[in-house]
Amino acid sequence: MDVFRNRREQLINNIHEIKDNDLIILFSGFESSRTSFRPSSCAYYLTGIEDSGVVITIAKSGRMQAFVPRYGVDRGLWCGSRAVDDAWWKQAGFDSVNYLGEKISGYSLGMPIKEQSVSNLLDSLKKTVSQGGQLLTLGSLHKNIGNEQYIFMSQLAMLDSKISESFFDISETICEMRRIKDECEKEALKRAVEITVAGQHAAACAIKPGLAECAVRGAIERGFLLHGALRCSFPSIVATGKNATTLHHTSGQKVLENGDLVIVDVGAEYGFYAGDLTRTYPVSGKFSDRQKELYSAVLEAQKAAEKAAKPGMFLKNAKESAKSLHHIALKSLSTAGLEKFFLHGVGHYIGLEVHDVGDILQPLEPGCTFTIEPGVYIPDEGIGIRIEDNYLMTENGAIRLSSGLPREIGDIENIIAS
Repeated sequence: MDVFRNRREQLINNIHEIKDNDLIILFSGFESSRTSFRPSSCAYYLTGIEDSGVVITIAKSGRMQAFVPRYGVDRGLWCGSRAVDDAWWKQAGFDSVNYLGEKISGYSLGMPIKEQSVSNLLDSLKKTVSQGGQLLTLGSLHKNIGNEQYIFMSQLAMLDSKISESFFDISETICEMRRIKDECEKEALKRAVEITVAGQHAAACAIKPGLAECAVRGAIERGFLLHGALRCSFPSIVATGKNATTLHHTSGQKVLENGDLVIVDVGAEYGFYAGDLTRTYPVSGKFSDRQKELYSAVLEAQKAAEKAAKPGMFLKNAKESAKSLHHIALKSLSTAGLEKFFLHGVGHYIGLEVHDVGDILQPLEPGCTFTIEPGVYIPDEGIGIRIEDNYLMTENGAIRLSSGLPREIGDIENIIAS
């Protein structure tokens, strides 16, 4: 819990001119009957909370309060919950635990939010506003940082307009904090990558003509579960033939055929941290001459960007193209006349989100974790190729966390053959 406490202290220190009566507001997220609950990344990052429907307030002094739903039935019977575990709240550093408001029906907080179900929280926020305090929130939907919080706070604002007038967005501050990973985060990411590597090995073992894309996906996700990853960090992509030219193909119905390639782009989530690795395999076990030509060009582009990846470089920055990994990979592909088939960026940050927060126009620093993933997609030939690895930036350059996953042509063919 010291890790979370240190992050909260760092956040408070990083918010310029925070006043004594200001409150940081975090929301852990809504539940859905269609998926298992995953807490809001920022709420987890700062508190370790894993329960749904919880509102957390943090004062400049460090005092932290939790507001939990007053469930209408015994939640523990249905879902289990820390909401009734006073010892856990104390251990986690919460100074008090309160109910959001009056009883709600059912065992989860849903929308639209009714005033009576959050009346206690509203009273607390109104008191802060009446004393001249601001409500420091995550208000940036487009940054993939606080979508559910944005929705929740918008619902509160509909109940009381004075609250909305006191919102102050601290998304940029938290984004910059999360861009640089601490030691605990690095360890979780390394484990997520290890499990993702195991999933890729499972895919290579499963691939054969006549098998459907979804069957390969099943082998991958079974491997994730066996290695302790309870969920994927994003919907698994297994795309063969022309499907591989659709960047996020997920339907999974096409049958693998001799002579085709299959892109496997998957990620395991461990401790809420995301792996994200892509390999391209020949269904028959052997690349054709044309496939080798294209694959080699993509691999050379990845290696060029990887070699250049040092502190001070950028993931993508058109104004600093000589220091941009994207433009370095693009230049490599242009030597083979393939630049027009490179349809996406060379990489992105990874962390609590598979496309993690952080400004890619900021130079890479020690502690940044990111992908390098060039690709070419040629629908007329029914060929898509992508090679993606995960990296940790150090003072001496980038370390490939996924080095245990082969990427050379001969090694890929050997995996399929074995």
